This record gives sequence, C-alpha cells and structure tokens, in this order.
Amino acid sequence: MNKRIKILYVEMAHGMGGSLVSLHQLLRGLDRERYEPIVLFYWDIPYIQRFRELGVETIVWSGPRQEGDSPVPVPLPTAVNHLRQQGSRLRRLEAQRSLRKLYHAAGFYARTLFQTLPLALRIRRLVRSRGVDIVHANDLVVCNREVIMAARMSSRPCICHIRAFESYTPLDRFLAQFVDRFIFISLCIAQDSIRQGAEPTKGTVIYNALDLAEFLQSYDDGAERARLGLAPDDRVVGILGRLVPWKGHRVFLEAMARVARQVPNLRCLIVGDAAPGEQAYRAELEALARDLGLGERCKFLGWRSDVPALLSVMDVLVHASLDPEPFGRVLIEGMAAAKPVVAADGGACPEIIEHGVSGLLVPPGEAQALADAVAGLLGDPDRLHTMGIMARHQAEARFSIDEHVRQVERVYEELLGRGGVAP
Repeated sequence: MNKRIKILYVEMAHGMGGSLVSLHQLLRGLDRERYEPIVLFYWDIPYIQRFRELGVETIVWSGPRQEGDSPVPVPLPTAVNHLRQQGSRLRRLEAQRSLRKLYHAAGFYARTLFQTLPLALRIRRLVRSRGVDIVHANDLVVCNREVIMAARMSSRPCICHIRAFESYTPLDRFLAQFVDRFIFISLCIAQDSIRQGAEPTKGTVIYNALDLAEFLQSYDDGAERARLGLAPDDRVVGILGRLVPWKGHRVFLEAMARVARQVPNLRCLIVGDAAPGEQAYRAELEALARDLGLGERCKFLGWRSDVPALLSVMDVLVHASLDPEPFGRVLIEGMAAAKPVVAADGGACPEIIEHGVSGLLVPPGEAQALADAVAGLLGDPDRLHTMGIMARHQAEARFSIDEHVRQVERVYEELLGRGGVAP
C-alpha cells in the first residue's frame, strides 16, 4: 500500500465562519486511504471538536497573534506634537501624514520581522516533524504570509484557498509567486486576486459546497412553525447571517415594512447575531423593526444550529448584502432547501443565482426593489414553488460535497503529478 499523502491545513478563524465549515466538509469527504489531514488551528475554539470527531489530528496554538505576541507599536515621533504647535495647518497635516505613513510602514516591517518570520520558522518545524507533503492555507495570502514562507523554506507545495476579497501589499505580491496553486471560491474572487497579482495559470475556481441531505431531510410538517409561534397560514421571509451593517439588515427591515402593507400575515425571521461586544447593533435593528411597525412580525432568533429546520418554514430567503459577497453560503443553503432566494446583485451572487429561474437578483441597498421581488413571489405561489424546485436541482448539480471534494483532490493530484511530492 502506498504511503498516504500528509496535508497540513492551516485555519486561522477565531470564531464560527464559512472557512471552518467548508474545511470541515472537505475533510469529511476526503479520501483517507490516500490522504492524511492534519489541521493547525490558531485559536482554541469549540468547533475544533468536530474535526476531532472525524479522527483528524488537530494542533492548537492558542492565538499566536494575540496581543502580547505582536511587537509593541512604537509611539509616533515627538516631532508630530511639535508640528501641532507650529507652522500652518496645511504643513502640519502634510507632515503628520508623512510621519504616519512612515510609522505604519515601520510597523509593517517590524511585524514581518518579529512576528511573521518567527511563525514561519515554527510552521516549518511542524512541517518537517510531521513529514507534511502539501501545505494548504485555508484563507487569503494576506492572512497566510508565514504559511507561504514556511512552505517555501520547507520545499513543499503550497495551496492558498482564497475565500474573500483582499488587497496585496508589495510583500504579498512577492509571496504570491511562491504559491503553487490558488483555489478561488468564486469567479469574482478569482478575477480580484488575479488583478492583485495572483498568477492566472495557477488558479482554479471551486465553489463551496454543503451536505444536501441535511436540507432534503428537513421539511415543515407544522411542528417547527408551532415551536416558533407561527400560524399555518403565515407567510415567512427570512434572512441569515451575522448582524453586521454590510449584511444589509436595515434594508431588509425597510423592505419588509413595505411588503407587510400587501401581505397582512407576513412574518420575518432574522437568524444570526452580533459578535460579543457589538450587541448595540442588534439593539438598533430591534428598535428599527419596532419603529417600522414590524415589532410583532419579526423574530430575532440569534445564532442557531438548526438552519435546515428554520429554512423549512420559510417561503422566501433574502440575501441583502450591501458590499459584494465573496460567495454567500446562505444562498446555496436556501437553494438546497428548495427555497427561492432574493439576493443582492453583486459579488458572486449572479454566479450562484440564475435570475428568474432559481431566484431573483435585485440592486444592492434598494429596499423598494427588494420589497417588490419578495411581494411578487409571495403573491404567486405557483412561481414560488417552481423556482424553489429549480433552486434545489441547481444546488444538487453544482454544490454537492462529493463534487467539491473531487475537484480539490484533483488539485492535489496535479501537484503530485508535477513532481512537487512523490506519490
């Protein structure tokens, strides 16, 4: 039997997020007869237990970039204070800008020298001690500088799994040339990364995936509605995601206030919560819902682990992000649950939603357009049902875990075939 290929995955998420879920799903389906995964976590988070339940070796460094591990910033030169007291305001501002640029540049190089490089050496030791064959960085180049350095110093192939938009510094453009393969989660992310300096011939688009069976098995038999205090004839519209301004919850509420004028039995489910220390934003949204007359119609459910069950009671799922979405996992979750998705027309959404077939696309930030799309679907049950069925079919064809794993394993095989690692 051939030796299994050891792959070191580096995950830097310090809380629940799409990169964690996607990596967990990849390792669930990975061919363990051929590959042996090892996951390095930068933070000791509860979700790690799910990886251990898969029988995956996990290594936790408990936040090597926490305060105390980074170099202490050097105070701005005292000349800044002197400039504040002398000369014209314009000259003062220009001098301060120059000094601040110098300060930030010095801080960047200090972090590289005193934090990034030591971490790279630490990862290199791990690569060598564990006999790692491939290094798979589970996020951006910007987040994985030390990982790329470590792979280079260890003469191991490096993959960067690009999951968001990023801005390359000169150092990142330099390091990107040492990445052997890029995996982009969407075409829009690929285009953005290539524009930054990623080599097009090294990249491939592999969409995120999900376990379709979880959503197929969940259906509303009335019990879930009863648990949520919903009547059988209520029309339910939901939005899933973190409570952060760019996710567009304000636009969602403004749109639902308009839909409520046409749909008396409208109910809204807001699934997700603000991060610890940012609960004021949730309070603002709850106040806005009351001000818009939606107080009795809206339920703020917080973080939930039963998303398939919640989707089963919804008639329509809304995605209202104001900024371009790198992928949008909630889109394919809604599709897998056979729900039409009304999504903001930006980022990767047009790649996932086929307008008029599996969902509807509306201009970002336009509450009236969102309201019209949702009200139109609620007022046309046949179209709503047909669109949901088409969404499910497209999810099965394009976003299954099996297909996702097969494509990632193909990237590994291509690296092996190039002689980067002996099979």
